[in-house]
Amino acid sequence: MNEPRRESYRDLFRVWIASYDNWRPAGWDETPPVAVAVAPAENDCFTADEAAAYLEGFNTCASDDSPGLWAIAVPVVIRYEGDPLPGEKIRPRRLRLRAR
Repeated sequence: MNEPRRESYRDLFRVWIASYDNWRPAGWDETPPVAVAVAPAENDCFTADEAAAYLEGFNTCASDDSPGLWAIAVPVVIRYEGDPLPGEKIRPRRLRLRAR
C-alpha cells in the first residue's frame, strides 16, 4: 500500500502566544531563547505567509503594549486519527443524531 501524500501538510503552523523572561526583542520576527506556551492565538492552522503576517502584527504591538508576551509560529502536522487508508475495510456504524 502506498504511503499517503504529505505535500499538502508542509508549512502549516499553529501560532501560540507565549510568555518569556529576561529577553528584549529587536524585531517582530525574533524568538525568545526560552518561552512558555500560554494559549493558541487561533484555533486554525496558518500557512507560512499567514503565520508571518500574524506574528508581525501581534509582536509589533506586543513589544510596546504587552512586554513578556510574544507570538511564536510552531510547525504542525495534521493527522486524521482513525481515517482509513485507500483499500482498507471499513466497519460502518450507524450515526445517531441528537434530538433538536
